[in-house]
Amino acid sequence: MKPQKIILAGVLLLGALALVSTWALVAAAAGQPITLAVSPTGTYDHFGVATVSGSVQCASTSTVYVSGNLQESVGRKNSVVGSFAINFSCEPGAPVAWSAPVAPTAGKFGSGSVVLTNGAYTAWFRIANDGSYPGPEYANCGVLVSDPNTTYWLCRNDGTFGPQTIRLTNDK
Repeated sequence: MKPQKIILAGVLLLGALALVSTWALVAAAAGQPITLAVSPTGTYDHFGVATVSGSVQCASTSTVYVSGNLQESVGRKNSVVGSFAINFSCEPGAPVAWSAPVAPTAGKFGSGSVVLTNGAYTAWFRIANDGSYPGPEYANCGVLVSDPNTTYWLCRNDGTFGPQTIRLTNDK
């Protein structure tokens, strides 16, 4: 095959991959009530408390609960461990940043890699009921009547994430 044809084939392949990737991202975001991301970096302070962070994108006004565990290996046999859990509100539109402190149960978090495990989230949101059956496109929805004239679908979305390595640096 001639070099020009190889280059053209490569450009066409990259273009096709970009279109498919974009379509997959849009489709995934459109079908999910929330999309959660965790930052690959975090910080720790002089007390050894780590802070992990990320962002959430919500399709509807939601209350979001995020939790997880951090573990940092120290030597061959020991680890520093801690857990976090936070609640926050999320509106449709731009992603909402979140961060959570993680206090160790013993020892101190320090500079280096930690592993985030058992990551989980739950989002509660409501969708106006337009009278259609079987209801909204999301699973885990029930009916909540907020007043005699308005009915909402009260929905819940659960998910998990991790394990993920996070690089901690001092927050000086």
